[in-house]
Parts: sequence; C-alpha cells; structure tokens
Amino acid sequence: MIQDIEPSRLDNRYTPKAPRAGDRVLRFDGEGRLLVRAEDGRICFPAGDGVPAENTVFLFDVDGEPYFCVLRPAEEALPGYEFRTVRELRDL
Repeated sequence: MIQDIEPSRLDNRYTPKAPRAGDRVLRFDGEGRLLVRAEDGRICFPAGDGVPAENTVFLFDVDGEPYFCVLRPAEEALPGYEFRTVRELRDL
C-alpha cells in the first residue's frame, strides 16, 4: 500500500496549492494508464513544469514533496516516459 513506505512519510491531508516547477504530477491517459519512467528499479513521475494550475489537483505529500494529478487525460506520452497499467507498475 502507498502508506507503507517507511522510512518515508505520507501526508494525505488536503492542502490547496498549485504545482511549482519540479513538483511531481500524475498523468493518466484515456484508458487509465499512468505516465511513468522506470529507472534503476524505481518508478519516476514527470515534473509539472508547464502544467496550468487550473488543470491540476493536489493529492498528497511524501516527505514534504507534493504530488498532483492532471485532471485532463494525456493524449500522448512525454519523451522518455510511457503509459503503464497498474499491473505493470506492480511488476516494476
């Protein structure tokens, strides 16, 4: 489960905020697949640089680092990233 990430800490209290350069964003396609990059056995999310604040919602913080979700489905993957299903992510 996402909350079982010791020694990191998940804080899912809602705090109204907008993404800043470098903040992580979760982007989904129309089929519900998540945009990620697998790197050295880790799942990496793209930064929210250039994503208008009105198209995002704050989700949670991990160790003080905010994560956001882009509200509109992505039409194509960003360079170096690909869309993966939840099952594929579990295998990573």
